[in-house]
Amino acid sequence: MYSAYPAKLLTSYPSDTDVALQELPGWTARKSSGRGIYVVTHNLHVSNPDNISITGIPLEANITVNFANIDADSFSVTAQKNGDETVANFMFVLVVKN
Repeated sequence: MYSAYPAKLLTSYPSDTDVALQELPGWTARKSSGRGIYVVTHNLHVSNPDNISITGIPLEANITVNFANIDADSFSVTAQKNGDETVANFMFVLVVKN
């Protein structure tokens, strides 16, 4: 069985502040100042992070979304345009194999 968790990250989020993700109660996103890096914290407490899969969906042309540091309660995500870190609007879907 799988559980899916979709959300949108926006350029309008203030930097260095936890912002609640409206689509996912208990989840927050923090955008690094001056960089296209977000840290998303969730409340899933996944016992085996290898059971997590995340897909990024760009909402602008020429954007690549990359995920790193996936653990039981958080992950990092960057949005890049032509190889340069940028801040862009994008969506993600996190899927957990239960």
